[in-house]
Amino acid sequence: MFSQLFGVLPCSKLYTTPELKLISIPVVISTVMGIFQSFLMFTVFYSIILRGLNLKRTTVLLYSVTCYVEFLMFIRISRVWPKITLLWQNLEASIFFQMPYSLFKPFALRVVIWISSAVVMINIFIEHFYYWFQAIETSEKHRTFCNHTVGFLENLYVQEAPFFAFWIPSNYFSFAMYEWLNLSMTYARSFIDIFIMCVSIGLTMRFNQIYMRINFVARKSMPPIFWYQVQRDFMALRKLMLLINNNITQMILISSLNNLYYICTQLFYGFSHVDNLVYFWYSLAFIVGKALMSMMASASIALCSVKIRLAIELVSSTSWSPEAENFSKYLNDEMPCFNGCGMFFVTRKLILGMAASVVTYEIYLRELVDITQANTEFICRKK
Repeated sequence: MFSQLFGVLPCSKLYTTPELKLISIPVVISTVMGIFQSFLMFTVFYSIILRGLNLKRTTVLLYSVTCYVEFLMFIRISRVWPKITLLWQNLEASIFFQMPYSLFKPFALRVVIWISSAVVMINIFIEHFYYWFQAIETSEKHRTFCNHTVGFLENLYVQEAPFFAFWIPSNYFSFAMYEWLNLSMTYARSFIDIFIMCVSIGLTMRFNQIYMRINFVARKSMPPIFWYQVQRDFMALRKLMLLINNNITQMILISSLNNLYYICTQLFYGFSHVDNLVYFWYSLAFIVGKALMSMMASASIALCSVKIRLAIELVSSTSWSPEAENFSKYLNDEMPCFNGCGMFFVTRKLILGMAASVVTYEIYLRELVDITQANTEFICRKK
């Protein structure tokens, strides 16, 4: 519902069989949102051409470009998502809803996905509320410091949307339009993590069913046909995972870079100057928590593959067969996991590596912040 309201993933019937209709309300909203985001990027580029680059314009430029790229990625995935969903539903109906996998049905898969998504979405709006709280506080300080006689809403609009304000005069409609655009971009930036997390949870649950089936018969004598069937089901699920990975691999790359960039940016502003400590710590905790939830869910796919391989190693010698040996060798050579455009594989080692990079950046920043301090004075503009 929220994804369609903010122009993200403009598919109809998301809860049953998704389909992309060119003449539908979600597509119209996405088109309007695309026009607004294109206009925002134009205003940012125009300001850079006139006034040159600085820290604020560079931050806004990166933010708008990133959100626009994520918006285009969801438009692209919307074209193939109905087909992927249909293949996924057919696979589950023919394999994982049947015996014996129905005996190892995952605990409330839909509930887990809903709760995980709801936690992130609720925190998106809480973080956005804190953002406006500190923006209003800063705007009032600015108006008092510069002795501005303009109204509260106009000053807030100019301070928060200077690129918009240059082209569109301040009024209630322009402020509401900018807030809808701002909230939509904020939601899209986080929805990419929600989307990856939900897909990863769904695939992980199915890989875990295969693991539970093998673990259930561990140390028991099983005929070769058993290993043939298990490997066949595993290969079918892996084929689906590769299809999904091929369509969201750019999302994984952008999501990882985006989270790493904003964590480092928050740390930079935190060590230089913070106007609102509550907003700073909540925003930092939200970005870190969201990134960890998304990456841990994605890394769980590779973890399930390791668990399956270890379960096969517990098979008794009387049950060992060429089929079981081939399955074990395949798992050693081809571990199913998501990747970011082939640049990295999403495993728990990647999470540890990103954490080490952030710690290294923080140590370097502690030494740098004593040398270079941020200028905290307000810049008063002539009206």
